[in-house]
Amino acid sequence: MKASLKIVKGALLLLFLILSYAAWLLFRPATEKNGLLRISGNTNLIQLSDSLQVQFGLASPKVFRFAAKLMGYPEPKPCKVPIAEDLSIFDLIRFLKKNSRQTVNIVLRSGWTPEQMCRYMGSKLESDSANFFSVLSSHTLSSGKLWPDSLLPALFIPDTYNFYYAAGAQDVLQRMASSGMSFWERKRISPDSAFAVYTLASIVEKESQRADERPTIAGVYLNRLKKGMKLQADPTVNYALGEWRALFFKDLSVESPYNTYMYFGLPPGPICIPSVQAIESVLNPTPHKYLFFVAKGDGSGYHRFSETDTEHYRNIALRKKELSASRP
Repeated sequence: MKASLKIVKGALLLLFLILSYAAWLLFRPATEKNGLLRISGNTNLIQLSDSLQVQFGLASPKVFRFAAKLMGYPEPKPCKVPIAEDLSIFDLIRFLKKNSRQTVNIVLRSGWTPEQMCRYMGSKLESDSANFFSVLSSHTLSSGKLWPDSLLPALFIPDTYNFYYAAGAQDVLQRMASSGMSFWERKRISPDSAFAVYTLASIVEKESQRADERPTIAGVYLNRLKKGMKLQADPTVNYALGEWRALFFKDLSVESPYNTYMYFGLPPGPICIPSVQAIESVLNPTPHKYLFFVAKGDGSGYHRFSETDTEHYRNIALRKKELSASRP
């Protein structure tokens, strides 16, 4: 009887020691560094544990894999999450499970070029920027018969969109394009007209950061178009050069269909993603007779407007005077 009791006590002690050791392995600090973990869709558990060991100094990758299976995380899910220092294996697995269907807010900002948009989304979602740009370039977005490929750029409206981290580039851009179609449908504007409005709004967007004067600037360009004048918009030259900087006189002769100093009418397409406010400025411009404007030299970001070239040259001289006065 005593022998049997000793065996039972020994077995219980052994079980206690095993459970204590297992608990120690699970709950002791297991990561030595903090940082950002990015799990792609084709990562398996072995690859994940190896990555955690290399990036964050994970102790006991084998224990991590065994515990992950027991805790219902046999297959890693795509996500991009911050890993903390001194995180236990238990807390690490629980954290990864919590983010197994991670969503990300994508904030599409005005002023971006398509390349900037793709780089941003590639940094936020599993698909990289090359995938996004490939979808944009391949014209594989379904927009219906009313929206031919040439008009697709006008469907990207600045807003905040929420996607699963693992969402593919095609699905992300398709949903944005569908949202853009709804935007123009609510305004009852045809695709061709929407594209023209969007293109002009992109110029207005780049011309001024002052929202309250954008309707006036939009009115200037619309007046010039009605009179058959060239737009002569500096931002279109910047776009043609691929550089956003102060222009020199020689820059105005750069050969490009986007150079509105050389060609009449609107450029072939938008030079950036315009804000909704810039779009509204084109749809509801301030009525006036201005044909020219030039930035003030006082650093305010505002412009002076004029109806004649004589007034315009006077405003240019005033700008130069203000700039000279502001220099030390």
